[in-house]
This record gives sequence, C-alpha cells and structure tokens, in this order.
Amino acid sequence: MAAPAPGHGQSVEACPILKVNIAELPESYKLRMRPSVAASSHALTSADYMGETRPQVGINVAVLWENKTSQPLRDLVVRLEYQQAKTSAFRTIEQQVREAKPGGHWTQLLLRGGEYEDTQHIAAWRVTVVSAGQVLGQKQSVMWR
Repeated sequence: MAAPAPGHGQSVEACPILKVNIAELPESYKLRMRPSVAASSHALTSADYMGETRPQVGINVAVLWENKTSQPLRDLVVRLEYQQAKTSAFRTIEQQVREAKPGGHWTQLLLRGGEYEDTQHIAAWRVTVVSAGQVLGQKQSVMWR
C-alpha cells in the first residue's frame, strides 16, 4: 500500500504513526494527554462504594495513527516491540484492529501483572501498523536498535 510520492521518489505510509504516549499507571489526571480507555469505561462496583479501590499498576502505551487512504482498512495489527529496562529482553505485544475508517485512531496497549513486573520501564520501542504482513506505518524511539 505504500506508494512513491509524486516527484519525491520516497514512499508514503498509508498509516503513519503520529504520536506514541507511554505513561506509568496509575496515571496522573493532570498529565494525561487524552482520556484513557480505563478512565472512560470504569464501571462502579460495590468495592468502589466501600472505599476499596486500588490504583492499577502498569504501563499504558497509547498510539495515535492515521488511515490516510480513502477507504476503510480491515484486519490490521498495531504491534509494539519494546526492550525491558530491567532485563534488557525484547518483547512484542499486539492489538487487533478490525476496521479503521479514514482518519485518526487511538490504540491502547497495556502492560500489567507479571509482564509489568519484568519490565518496570521501557528502554526502547518500535510501533508498527501491519496488514497481511505489509508494514503500513512505523515509528521508533531514538534508542531503538
């Protein structure tokens, strides 16, 4: 889907990644760049009324990317490859996207539990939007190998 740009000889990404926001959980409401899925979809339970709420611990990776084509794209994968600061190991997590209409989209990837305990901090990362094995957009940190 990447095609040469007219007159430039460079490829144009069909789904460029515009922003990658990595935040530790619990997130500070004042520092949040956009509403998180967790904050907007939280349903109150009886434990909430009893004062037993516990903040979620982990890493939230929010990716803003854009479908620059004129058609909806189907069966995409947003892939996060990252290096754990604690162990230096490289890991991959993916989020399926069934359909993406033209325009901007947020995809949220969460590291929690044992994965968070092993990671603690992301040293380097690369995010890729993929369809049928073809890279449609990609962005990486300066420290990515």
